[in-house]
Amino acid sequence: MFQLLDLVAPIGIAAVSVFLCAWALTKAETSGARAACILCGIVFTSSIPAWYIVRYRARKADYVSTHRLRVRQGKLNRCERPVVEAWTEELIDLWASHCQGAAKAIRDKLLVCVDQEKLSAAGRWVRGYSVGYAAVVGWDGKLEYTKSLFRHEMSHIIASEACGLPWNEKVHHEKFKEVGL
Repeated sequence: MFQLLDLVAPIGIAAVSVFLCAWALTKAETSGARAACILCGIVFTSSIPAWYIVRYRARKADYVSTHRLRVRQGKLNRCERPVVEAWTEELIDLWASHCQGAAKAIRDKLLVCVDQEKLSAAGRWVRGYSVGYAAVVGWDGKLEYTKSLFRHEMSHIIASEACGLPWNEKVHHEKFKEVGL
């Protein structure tokens, strides 16, 4: 899944590298300053492949469901394929009468099943959270717990993308009551 950041950040890194090298060759007064700037430019430029490797690993999935939902499993919180497939079908059916396009909204999104019960997000402790293209769900040893988090966090994505609601927790939770979550 390509994002604008994947294009903009490497271009920015390359621009900083070019600036440092150009400044070193034209303005730096000592050979030590020139060498330092050129070395920084080389390091910045060589970090571009590392950027893509880190970005790839951050979005890597263990498998992709039939609805193209990408799933990354935890060591304990396995989120096995048949279970996630069933949860996804239930969720799409639940939202079908409230918004068109629930299946399309979760396409190419990432579900991350982590092994902790409580997660730190936005300066507070939560059991799961959604950020743009990803939903992160916690684990307390019970599958029903993970299912409820899955439904809730994926519903944030559906509410924004299929229903056109703003990314606002209060607005989403009001819609969830209407849907029956």
